[in-house]
Amino acid sequence: GKKPGVNGRRIPHTPITVDYFQRGTLPPRTLFFLTHAHADHLYGLDSSFNQKIYCTSVTKKLLLQMISLEPELIEEIEYDSPFQIHLDCPEQVVICVTAINAHHCPGSAMFLFEGYFGKILYTGDFRLDPDMFTHLLLVNSEPDILFLDNTYNNPTCRFPTREITRNMILQKIRSAPDLRTFIALNRIGKEDLLLFIAEHTNVKIGVSEEQYQKMCILGLSDICSLETDLCQITVVPFH
Repeated sequence: GKKPGVNGRRIPHTPITVDYFQRGTLPPRTLFFLTHAHADHLYGLDSSFNQKIYCTSVTKKLLLQMISLEPELIEEIEYDSPFQIHLDCPEQVVICVTAINAHHCPGSAMFLFEGYFGKILYTGDFRLDPDMFTHLLLVNSEPDILFLDNTYNNPTCRFPTREITRNMILQKIRSAPDLRTFIALNRIGKEDLLLFIAEHTNVKIGVSEEQYQKMCILGLSDICSLETDLCQITVVPFH
């Protein structure tokens, strides 16, 4: 069964596990996949982990910033490019996996697995995006099994779009130019919001050293400053 607070799982009747790295509970020759680098999806993953992990290139870079792992153990899977994995068994079985942008945070991916078990779509955390309605793999593929993120699958959960939300935030900032603005963020996520604010206010955003290294990975270091005391807009940890 799934442990409380764990957001990954082993897929039954396959060698695949997603966002779950507790090796002592898993059989040999398990294939480890990581949808994104949020801490609640890294259960069991620490610097002692010595097996191959499959994820996107951005997730790999972010993961290496967070945990001291051997880089060669992390295999990059590019979006929308089928990736074949040959299983270590006499039957020479091949599994194909395709990463699809989950629009959750930088590097986040859904995984479409194809093999002797049929087709399995594992969404992980995702945000519904207009691109998904025209994505060929999502439109044309009918998975035999669907693992769906249902965190907000409730009619009471009615959220404004990202566009509406970020414009509301920008309006608040512009309405008080003499006041400092503090934006509480998790380690990863909402970088698109910071870019939007920087582009529309023409100011640099104060960040910590750790956050600055993350923004460098994402190619956004030019909108940041380490001189947080001098910045009108500053990122602080989310608690």
